[in-house]
Amino acid sequence: LNIKKVVVFGASGYTGGDTIRNLLDKDINVVAVTRRPVKIVNRDNAGRDTLVLDDINKKNKIQSVIADVLKPETLNNMMNGVDAIIYCAASRPKVTARPIPGVELNKQKNVVDKEIYVEESNNVEDIGLVNVAREAIKNNVKKLIIVSSICAKCQKKDMNNDRFVWFHS
Repeated sequence: LNIKKVVVFGASGYTGGDTIRNLLDKDINVVAVTRRPVKIVNRDNAGRDTLVLDDINKKNKIQSVIADVLKPETLNNMMNGVDAIIYCAASRPKVTARPIPGVELNKQKNVVDKEIYVEESNNVEDIGLVNVAREAIKNNVKKLIIVSSICAKCQKKDMNNDRFVWFHS
């Protein structure tokens, strides 16, 4: 199968970002799907609501799309002419926003307060994934790859010690 264009759900997360950078390295066009607007930037400008590229010159190979997998009507027409979908979206509890890989939190632009929280989301792996799969079938997309790394990098504050601890769901 000759892959030329891939839709990546969860594009602004750790796994989604890594996936996109790898696809761009293979000269594959990407439809980057996020729930809120993101800026495509290089590592020096990494911050909240950014998609970090190692080579900013590859920015023209990305089409940024805002959609919510829990609202099927937002998925219409985004899969036309794509060869595959990589689903990196996941539910998560309300957690502290963490840095982009390779960028320290205190060096991120747009991050003034180190206690910035990312709101919780639910039903992304079940209801959201079913919505995406239905749309993929409608658009005759041949491959749907599901990547599960739910909260692999989430942190919760340990109220007893006033520090953050890693947890996995």
